[in-house]
Amino acid sequence: MDVRRRRGVVLRPLLGVVGEPPLFSVVPEEISIVARLAAQRPGPQDRALQCNRATMWPKVDTTMAHTRSIITTALGFALLALSCGSNNAPVQAPQAPQTAKRAAPESQIAVSSEVGALDEDAVDSVFQRAQHSLMGCAKKGASRVELLGGDIAFYVGIDQSGRAADARVERSTIGDRSTEACMLAVLRGHAWPKPVGGRKGQVRKSFAFDMPNDARPPVEWTADDVKSSVKKLRKQIQECGSGGNGSYQITAYIDTKGMPISVGAACQEPVADSQIDCLVAVVKGAKFKSPGSYPAKVSFEL
Repeated sequence: MDVRRRRGVVLRPLLGVVGEPPLFSVVPEEISIVARLAAQRPGPQDRALQCNRATMWPKVDTTMAHTRSIITTALGFALLALSCGSNNAPVQAPQAPQTAKRAAPESQIAVSSEVGALDEDAVDSVFQRAQHSLMGCAKKGASRVELLGGDIAFYVGIDQSGRAADARVERSTIGDRSTEACMLAVLRGHAWPKPVGGRKGQVRKSFAFDMPNDARPPVEWTADDVKSSVKKLRKQIQECGSGGNGSYQITAYIDTKGMPISVGAACQEPVADSQIDCLVAVVKGAKFKSPGSYPAKVSFEL
């Protein structure tokens, strides 16, 4: 390191601009000595001292202006260092701007199954209210068919509005299409509980209706008793657009001459009422063997 000493003043070179005279730092304890030397002005009484000074330090006058510039610069750096060092506040790194997080949108898709749940108590309440009207249908049928009676199983499909959109007879031994249609109309006319968690609700209910009239029960026939007669009806059954595959249950009352008194039908699959009406008309127009001296009742499949 290039260290220059002049009259006890230590000057250390600082990095300067290329082509400019090097700057010097002044050791703090020596600043006062340099300042006093710079502040002294030659007076008339000190001419001898001035001569001696010129002899001992010939270039001090010519470099005085440069020395003051150095002192001023050094003082500036010292004050800057002190001011920077006095700030004890921790320097915080610049933070990246926070992007507002968008709330995840709630799913608008509602999962719904095909068949929903129904309030069983509410369903039973509807059937209780409908029971009187169902009995009325049975009594009306018995006024036409003295031997009418039997079991009937209903299926009711309920839509989201609580309406019986699909009502049908799945099984029946009532044996009278008009009575069965009357009972379906009663069920369709009632308001049902709305299904929960599905597009439709399903209800199945069975009823048994005894013969309202005090009459002797009909003779019980089996499917074999009408097998030969039903086989002759195959072409007409096919013309109805359904039947022939065992999906329809037919119940008929046969008088002593072998002629149907009344006919009823049921199907477990959803079919048009017109198809059932067509099958009933075909069976009702058929000729069966005579059951003897008393009417018979028979159930068979088509």
